[in-house]
Amino acid sequence: ACDAPHTTRLCPKGRKCGQGCHANAYPCPTDRHWRVSLKGLHAIACAGRIQFGENGFGLKVYADERPGHSLGPVWTDPGRVADKQYPVETPPRVLERCLLMTTDPGDLVLDLTCGSGAMPVQCETWGRRWLAVDVSAVSIAIARDRILTGAYPYHLLQDSPEGHAVEHKLNQEIIKSDEPFIPKAAYHRDPAQGFVVARQIRVSAAILAHGAKIPADVIYHPDRTFKDDRKLRPASNFEVCSDSPYRAVSPEQILAPETDYVLPLDSPEALAAALTRQELFLEPTQIRMADNLAASGISQNGKARYAVKNLQPLDHPDLTHTALITDPEGKEHKAGFYLGKADEIISYTKIANAGMVAKSNGYSHLGIVGFSHDGDVHRAAQNVLGLTVLNISANRDLQLSNLKDQKRDNGFVIISEPEVQLLRHPDGMISLKVIGINAFDPRKGVVDEPSANQIKAIIVDSAYDGQRFIASHYNILKTDKNSRAYRNLQAAFKGSIAAETWRRMQTTETAPFLLPEQDAKIAVKVIDQTGTEHMTIIHDPRDNKWY
Repeated sequence: ACDAPHTTRLCPKGRKCGQGCHANAYPCPTDRHWRVSLKGLHAIACAGRIQFGENGFGLKVYADERPGHSLGPVWTDPGRVADKQYPVETPPRVLERCLLMTTDPGDLVLDLTCGSGAMPVQCETWGRRWLAVDVSAVSIAIARDRILTGAYPYHLLQDSPEGHAVEHKLNQEIIKSDEPFIPKAAYHRDPAQGFVVARQIRVSAAILAHGAKIPADVIYHPDRTFKDDRKLRPASNFEVCSDSPYRAVSPEQILAPETDYVLPLDSPEALAAALTRQELFLEPTQIRMADNLAASGISQNGKARYAVKNLQPLDHPDLTHTALITDPEGKEHKAGFYLGKADEIISYTKIANAGMVAKSNGYSHLGIVGFSHDGDVHRAAQNVLGLTVLNISANRDLQLSNLKDQKRDNGFVIISEPEVQLLRHPDGMISLKVIGINAFDPRKGVVDEPSANQIKAIIVDSAYDGQRFIASHYNILKTDKNSRAYRNLQAAFKGSIAAETWRRMQTTETAPFLLPEQDAKIAVKVIDQTGTEHMTIIHDPRDNKWY
């Protein structure tokens, strides 16, 4: 404690600052001490930065010298969602604040329930890398459209020539130096090096007392970046991935005794054995799929439903169920089903093996149901002669354990093969044109003529390696749902992108590109109005049959 008067005169000897501070004694408050030395108090007083009152004096600091304020745990200004695209969408201001408080440019943000993609949009806006996950194919489709049709600010990077120059100027203003600007030898334009942001000195008693003798207390504002207002960015490159091709298998499944498949698969004895073992060889997701399949049937673009009844489990690695299905014409067929596991990608081999088992047991139809399908499943279905193969996409909501069984229009949808054509250009480049989707018509039992009316987006990997689909071309066709976002995107980039490029991006023909390397393939994904993906693979793009 310091109870004695510190001084009877704050001004240096022989000077009068005119502040009235030299006439009185000012003792320290109880249990406290002056924050600066007596010499420092003299300097502050002479600078006119002491405010005198009846009970003593205090430091005079102006509002713009204490920038910012602390945020408490309760936020009363979360804002609202102007254009809500998902029922539980978080306001952008909340996401932005969380992002700026916890991450730096270039950091990786994981969003395990991305919904309509509000967090990835904020990550794109503020230069963060992102990894977004959702179980619903609908939300993934919404998020993809939203990210692709966004226009994002062009922040100045510290690791760029223009950003480096602005950064040097701001620092010189802070430290009051005339040191010349020296460009770096190399600029990598790495966002992880940081954006150029506004900054201020936080004025304190120590700074007023000792000036340049102590380091400046600089406050940086991560939400106030310097931008090039003449430029905008489209979304950075990103990939939409499906499940891993690797599955987790429980010890019970590994140790389960092998079954002798001599008996017909749907004989009473085989069915009885399967019913007692289904909890062992079927995953909970497969059981849930079976319950919903029996309730909802199978649709084609929301129409032409196959009814499914008497769905019974089978204890076989290539067929999981047998059923009677009724087509829209009322004809009944004996069918085998394979219901894929939650993390399984339906492959060419799986369809070939299931087809052999189904034919040998007298089935006329085969239903292959999965959450993800390899691009070659259509080719596999065509090679299973004498059997009608239905490749069926299951809604990912069925992976939720608390889902209530119900009849769903898009619970199980027959996926079709896009019909594509490669066009050769005089300069050696090629482009890809989607003629339409070869939709299977269950009413007629045949594939209809390809139609482009249902196409919402076309995504192409021009160098597909058979495992990872990395998009190289996007075509987004205007629909009632995305027309507003598309208009906003065109307005944002007006004058920056040629009119011909905009026109082509809204058609079913891609921009020209080079032929892939000798062993690479071209993979094409077509997304219809329901959000269902239809994929095909061009194995030999150099074959003249494609032109």
